[in-house]
Amino acid sequence: MGRVVILGLDGLEYNLVERFNLKTLMQLEYGETRLDGFEEPLQTPILWRSFIMGALPEGWMMKNHIFMYAEKSWAISVPGYNEWVEFQPVRAGLSRCIIEKLDPTRYLQACWDLYRKKKTITLNLLERGGWDLFMSHIFLSDLVGHWICYDNTAMYDLYREMSKLTEEVKKRMNPEDFLLIISDHGLYWDEKRYGGWGQHSNHGSVSYTHLRAHETSLHLVCRLLLE
Repeated sequence: MGRVVILGLDGLEYNLVERFNLKTLMQLEYGETRLDGFEEPLQTPILWRSFIMGALPEGWMMKNHIFMYAEKSWAISVPGYNEWVEFQPVRAGLSRCIIEKLDPTRYLQACWDLYRKKKTITLNLLERGGWDLFMSHIFLSDLVGHWICYDNTAMYDLYREMSKLTEEVKKRMNPEDFLLIISDHGLYWDEKRYGGWGQHSNHGSVSYTHLRAHETSLHLVCRLLLE
């Protein structure tokens, strides 16, 4: 196996990927990961921290993580590890809009702006090379998905963008490289929550070229990858 690329698409719902038949997001193997052992409510930083540690969380101490096993690695804004500070006011603003029933338009636009910035950085660093483990986390599918997951057309457009990003990532990889597409959880629409809101589903989405990791727990996927 060559180099490893991990594309973390936050909140990507497996059932929608399958319904929309987005082949780029469904590689040779694909399916769901389980979220066994995680306390409700499911929290994004804890889920991603567990993923990169290969273990269930024990407080906020990080003893080991996948980037320690690579000679040269890139980790681009991974929650629970090195998330960009620019996301904090956007997430706080969206939370305020939910609770106070405010118009989220400017915060959703900020999500797209940050996504375009991260997309450019991700593709440039992939093309530059000089790494053997590369991970980029994309928050757009979660932050925007929470607001629109009741609308299949809008969700298709959002997921199609995630598919296009994946296609661009693949163009910058070598044939022998390994691509793992992973989400921390999925999303479903709950009419009772805040008058309508996307809730975290109790499974994630996973897609890869040769690693039987679906139907296993999220925190074990990277351990299988290393083994």
